[in-house]
Amino acid sequence: MRRQLTIVVLLALTVPGCLSIDTRGPAMGTDYFGHNFVCREPQLPEHYTANYEAYRSTLAEQDRRSEPVFAVIAGDSIAHLFTPDRLQRFLPDFQVANRGIAGETAALLKTRARSDLLTLRPRAVILSIGGNDLLMGRCIPAILRDTARVIEDLRADRPDLHIYILSVPPVLSWKANSIFPYYNQLLQYLVEDYANVHYVDLWREMSSRQLPELKNEFQSSLPDGRLDRIHFNESGYRWLGEVLSRELARIR
Repeated sequence: MRRQLTIVVLLALTVPGCLSIDTRGPAMGTDYFGHNFVCREPQLPEHYTANYEAYRSTLAEQDRRSEPVFAVIAGDSIAHLFTPDRLQRFLPDFQVANRGIAGETAALLKTRARSDLLTLRPRAVILSIGGNDLLMGRCIPAILRDTARVIEDLRADRPDLHIYILSVPPVLSWKANSIFPYYNQLLQYLVEDYANVHYVDLWREMSSRQLPELKNEFQSSLPDGRLDRIHFNESGYRWLGEVLSRELARIR
């Protein structure tokens, strides 16, 4: 688990423009409300793209050796860190394959959703996407368009597929947490346009009642002991497993 978390951190840190310093303290993300903010379409470093494609190949090889599953979870590091061990413990009644890639963006996912997520013939696909796009300062309409493209591509091949879109969860960054709730509201509106596509709200339960940030009970640490400002801990995945178990039970 320590090795897997280290890989996730290294991949996440390759996303440019994510860490900045303000008088309010270190803050991951982009200040969408800053006076000089202009949304952009950042280019990912070449080495990240190479690592991404290599990991896609690894996942494809796993698919060739796997039987059909009830559900596939995919997207960014929130999905990636729902490891096989955690899936077995927190979603014991369902066979779920993890096809998440740390650092995934909506722009990247739309290029692989159709080819990578339906191979195991799942009844449901669970997606965690959009957080990295927001950290990078992408234009929100573009993120939503990419997400809609993912949904439409999956539904084109499998109209009966149930798709669960996770909201972007709270983190430990005033910049990110200032835009995430607004984006989540737009994401919820988007999901309502499609049959069998379900919005799963992580923000309401995982955010503190005192501050718009991740609750203490869900906060995690990096391998070097520093506070992880992006990912939640084992308790967070236990809670998420309970939520997803209830959702998946409805379509069993």
